[in-house]
Amino acid sequence: MSVDIAKLKNGKLALVTDESQPCDIKHIEYFKEQRLFQVIYENSVYDDWLIEDEFSPEAAAVIEGSPAIMVVVMAERGQEPYGYHVPLKQIDYPLV
Repeated sequence: MSVDIAKLKNGKLALVTDESQPCDIKHIEYFKEQRLFQVIYENSVYDDWLIEDEFSPEAAAVIEGSPAIMVVVMAERGQEPYGYHVPLKQIDYPLV
């Protein structure tokens, strides 16, 4: 699965992936200390998804200055992209 973060013209961030998610996303947590995202799903049957790539300090500054909403955009190979807004929660304590 490929994952990218992009800053939109309106200042919001977009999490872009090439695969659909197993269910709707409840919110996305950003752990400031580790500079990592974790996707929290609506349905607790699915394990939350930790995006294990640590962001650079420059990217972290953009993320930490963004609005509290993230656009999730998904497009499987050959399909039209679609997306929706989810809350972005910035967490100050370490991910355990």
